[in-house]
Amino acid sequence: MLIPRDTDFHIIVDSILEDQECFSAINSFIRYCEIWPKKAAQLRTRIFPILNSKLLLNASKEEIVDAFTFMTKFNFTSSELSIHLLINYRKFFNDNDFDIRKSCVSFLLSQQSNFPEIKIHLISFISMEVSDSLRLFVLENIEPSVDHIESLYAFLHDRNTSIRYLALRRLCDIEAATPLLSDFISEMVQGVDHNEELNGHFLNCLLIATKMKSSLVRPYAQFLLGRLLKVQTQKSSSLLLIANLLQFSTPNTDLYQLANVINANLSLHASAKRINATLELFMNSLKSTNLRSLIIYEQPSIMSRLFELSKNQIEEDLLINVIERIGPINTATMKVIMSGSKGKLATQSLLGALTLINQKSDDNDPTKFMGNTAVFVSLSI
Repeated sequence: MLIPRDTDFHIIVDSILEDQECFSAINSFIRYCEIWPKKAAQLRTRIFPILNSKLLLNASKEEIVDAFTFMTKFNFTSSELSIHLLINYRKFFNDNDFDIRKSCVSFLLSQQSNFPEIKIHLISFISMEVSDSLRLFVLENIEPSVDHIESLYAFLHDRNTSIRYLALRRLCDIEAATPLLSDFISEMVQGVDHNEELNGHFLNCLLIATKMKSSLVRPYAQFLLGRLLKVQTQKSSSLLLIANLLQFSTPNTDLYQLANVINANLSLHASAKRINATLELFMNSLKSTNLRSLIIYEQPSIMSRLFELSKNQIEEDLLINVIERIGPINTATMKVIMSGSKGKLATQSLLGALTLINQKSDDNDPTKFMGNTAVFVSLSI
């Protein structure tokens, strides 16, 4: 093993680097820099010209990709590179080969802290790149600042929905973008207001904003709740939006409409995604409103639907949390549930839900099972 203390260390390193096949040894040099960081600068100074020459000359695809990959792993410092050199690498933005383009932007992303000026070129790359996966990769890994607000804002109307939503998240992380985001949220609210059907794009944008910049959505919360609760069969995005807006609920929030929405979307025939979103809405409703009393005393049929879900492909922990949040049910309500046209099915589903709760417990004691059951439902004796 070659170590810095070796008498012929530099001679051996030079002999390796002079070899036309020296790329095969680069990974070993990367490991060397990790083990002896104090000696790394001297070695990187020797290796960089070799890697750079592969990029400036007409090297093969494999050599170009390897050169960028190795340069990324070496973690070159700002004193070892220059912004002019990095800008010169932009020529690979237009290369026909996906792997070359990705290796190039990966290296430039690794240098954005050393050279913040390169960020604007990476944002320009997002605009011109044809591969949406690569555009997303750059947008996910870039570290935007105040200087990039206008450029990111333009992506809110991109042809690709994933780019739009990611750009919105990145903007929410920049405090100085608040005025523009306020205008955008107003635009999304107007879109919800002026369309008879619920538009997925408007809903997803408002959901992201509610989670990340709730103060900007709060002025519209009551209007949005009123508008969304008028629709019974919902998209998963609208159900999640209602769930997050309930933090701003007031006594004017229509609990009957809320219960109807939950009831309509707790369907065994709905997708697991929609059912899970409904369960999250159910949970937030129990936390933020007096929905529990309405369900227990006026709409116990929702409980029957809840019990049936124990046999569906859903997030079991979420179902259990909702059941536990509801807590004990009085005997009169249970009789209503069991006496319905699907009483036998309700009984089986209730036992399934209780079994599911106890399966999550580490304690297999039958007494504990009965204890959990007694806590969940008041049994007639």
